This record gives sequence, C-alpha cells and structure tokens, in this order.
Amino acid sequence: MKRVVVVFLLVLSIVAGLGACAQPSTPTATPTPTQSTPTPSSPAPTPSSPSPTPSTAMPTPSTLPAKVVTIGTAPEYPPMEYIDDAGAMVGFDIDLVNELGKIAGYQMKWEKVAWDGIFASLKANKVDLIASAVTITNERANEMDFVGPYLESGQGIVIKKTTTSIKGPADLKGKKVGVQKGTTGDEAATAMEGLTVERYEDILLAFKDLENDRIDAVVNDVPVNAYQILRSNANLIQIAEKFTTEDYGYAIRKGDSQLMQDFTFALQKAMFDGTYQRVYEKWFGKAP
Repeated sequence: MKRVVVVFLLVLSIVAGLGACAQPSTPTATPTPTQSTPTPSSPAPTPSSPSPTPSTAMPTPSTLPAKVVTIGTAPEYPPMEYIDDAGAMVGFDIDLVNELGKIAGYQMKWEKVAWDGIFASLKANKVDLIASAVTITNERANEMDFVGPYLESGQGIVIKKTTTSIKGPADLKGKKVGVQKGTTGDEAATAMEGLTVERYEDILLAFKDLENDRIDAVVNDVPVNAYQILRSNANLIQIAEKFTTEDYGYAIRKGDSQLMQDFTFALQKAMFDGTYQRVYEKWFGKAP
C-alpha cells in the first residue's frame, strides 16, 4: 500500500510537470486580492469604478482638495458685512456664508466689491456668489438665481429721537430722506411723492448726516437700522418696524446649478442643525 502511494504521487508530479511545459509563454492573469470576492468592509467595484491601487486610491473627504468659490460683498453695511477696527471683514453674512462653505466643502475667497458694481461683477464671472444683504426681487430673479431666502427684511424709517413731525411714510413729504444708492430703500423712497431723496454710496454716511441734522430721515433695511440705532447712543429711533416686506438671498449666476445645489443644501442643513441660529444670535440676539 505504501509503495502504491509513492508510485501514484510520482505519476502526479510528472503530469503536473508536463502540464506546466504545455502552458503558453504569457500566463493567464489571476485575480488580485482587490478583485477577489469582496468582504463587507471592501465593497465590490463596479465596471465604471475599478478597484484603485494604493497609488491611485480615491482620497478621503479630509484629503479632498476644497473647491474654491469667490464671494463678492460690499462691506459697508453693518451688521451684515463691514470692516472692523482691526481691518477684518466681518458681519452676519460673512459668518453665515463661511459656515455654508464648510458644510458644502468649499474654500472661500472673499472679494470687496462696490455695491453699484456688484451685480455686474457676477455677470462678468469676477465673483461666483454675492453675499451682501441682497433683497430678492422679481427683476433680480430674472437675471440671477438666489440661495434662500435666509433672512427677512423690509424698509424702515429712522429719525432722530427728538424729531416729532415724522410718524410714518406719509410724513416724509417735504423732507430730505437719505438712502443707499441702487438699493430697495432707494426704490421705496423714490416711489414716494413730495420728498427729496439724498443718495449715498455708503449707508453709514446717511446715518451720520442724520445725526448731524443734514437730512431728516433714513429709509433703509430694518436689520441694519436696528444695528445703527444701538450704536447711536439712543440718538436715533425707528418709527415703524417696517413698511415693506423683503427677503435676503445669496445671488448666483443663472446656470451655475452645482453651486446653487451645494449652497441650498448647506443652508437647509445649517438651519436644521443649529448653525444658523448660532450665527443669528451672535449678531441679532435671540429671536422674539
């Protein structure tokens, strides 16, 4: 029995040797470990996504290069966007958009742009998104898309606390009213009859002239009015909460669907997970 086994093994080795000699010079490829039946921790590759080798492995989210988005803003509109005493660009829009960029996986590049040229800069591809307290209007929505709305606004009237002759929009007749040029405040004041509209490139100059009695009132966005009233040492008041209702949005070029999708998702997530509330309370306090 033992001798039969030895002979049998000898025959097998000879057959194996002959088989090896009969193989073609180019060996048939055998599956590599990455092509073998996957385990639950190693999902099976699809034909369009072959298993990467270690040198070409897909990067993890932490190593993916961030997409760059250029943000245009006119930083003369506190507390939405402005330059602080240290020369840094700060404000509600700055903080919120930076948070949205983190959620969406973008690297933010901020560009200071004059308000009267901010929409032209978007059309000319100089910026990708405008974050500058932009009110969503039908006219603007025909030319650009908007992420949002992200904050409710509207026009309010600010006067000096000592003024008693102005109690509402009708009382602005015969008065000098300051607005920021090219804004919805400008549009609202221009639509009124019998008043003189003083237009400013910087709304802060309008508030300064109001305090120095060069104009009688300022028509401007309610959130910015509230901030300026706090900084006026009680010299200014807002006589009506607002006489128009508006919404702010972040403007994006028509057709930039990927950016629109990414930032819309990021805004929704920020509102859901408390990020938006945290930024809001930093600049406006707790909502009533």
